[in-house]
Amino acid sequence: RYTKSLFPKTVRYLLADYALGIATAAATILSYSYGTAVDVERIEIANTNKWFEFISAKPTLWGRDWMVPVMSSHNAFFAALLGLAVSLPITVFFYFDQNLSSLLCQTKEVGLTKGSYYHSSFGLMGVFNLIGPLFGLPFVTGSLPHSPQMVKALTHDMKTSGKPLVSENRVAPFLMYSGILLSYLAFSGIIETIPVAATDAVLIFVGIEGIIDTRLWQRISVLVTPDSEMSPDIQFPNAARKFTLLQLAVLAAGWGLNMTPFGLAFPVVIACLVPIRAYVLPALFTNFELAILDGEGIQLADEVKKEADVEEIDHDHLHVGWSGAVTPLTPHSTKLNSDANYYPSE
Repeated sequence: RYTKSLFPKTVRYLLADYALGIATAAATILSYSYGTAVDVERIEIANTNKWFEFISAKPTLWGRDWMVPVMSSHNAFFAALLGLAVSLPITVFFYFDQNLSSLLCQTKEVGLTKGSYYHSSFGLMGVFNLIGPLFGLPFVTGSLPHSPQMVKALTHDMKTSGKPLVSENRVAPFLMYSGILLSYLAFSGIIETIPVAATDAVLIFVGIEGIIDTRLWQRISVLVTPDSEMSPDIQFPNAARKFTLLQLAVLAAGWGLNMTPFGLAFPVVIACLVPIRAYVLPALFTNFELAILDGEGIQLADEVKKEADVEEIDHDHLHVGWSGAVTPLTPHSTKLNSDANYYPSE
């Protein structure tokens, strides 16, 4: 309550929106305050004429052709097979990363009004990753425009109702990437003054912020909370503990594989989530508990709890919405669509 009146709303929003930029500038200024007494590692950018390269459309490396000579070597066939094997885990990772990011930022809780946007963005990313590497460009990902962090950045309060509203547009990502290009072409000298530690801190902050918003982080306290002190939202503490431990095990497997020489294959762990859901979870949880997990909800409808025993409720006749409420399906609610999680009756 006190912090809300510390600054006017405009100042608070300004600090919240540009906190990372302000912190990076402050860290850069602080790194110069000790002179040469402390050796600070800073960002390095290739010392070339960037505007000339941009205007003349020359490759970054002088003497290199535009196209990568993929099939010109004597072992091109084996190189193509090796590239195919290496590209499979990357493709799996991009598929899950892009689609999960799109799903997370287009849930009903977000309140978007312009409809869903899934397949076209994923298709464009595939085209870029098919053509770009032929010219020596790295892989690109479209998860940044489709991410909960991006949605939060475009959210503001309505002056009339006071409710949050997302400014849905395709202009913001375009301007963001255009600003990145402009900063490289025109302000590379300024970028080279930024300490590497400051950029690492930005990535760590963004990662931690994303972790805190996950349901795993919000639910991890159930592992050490007695049943008597459990939140009323957790209807089945033992099931919540089992599911949380399973999530942590999969997360540890992904990180462990990433730390080995086979780290490039860590997306295989992500792909294993599909068979885990199809075969492992049904062996660990009841149909009723699975209905709650599938709906990402923890709040049960009181009437469902009173009508039947947990083990006797027919999973095929439950409707689990994005809010997590579980209600019996009616004959008029068996339509299957992508905006809600329905279990249609036979």
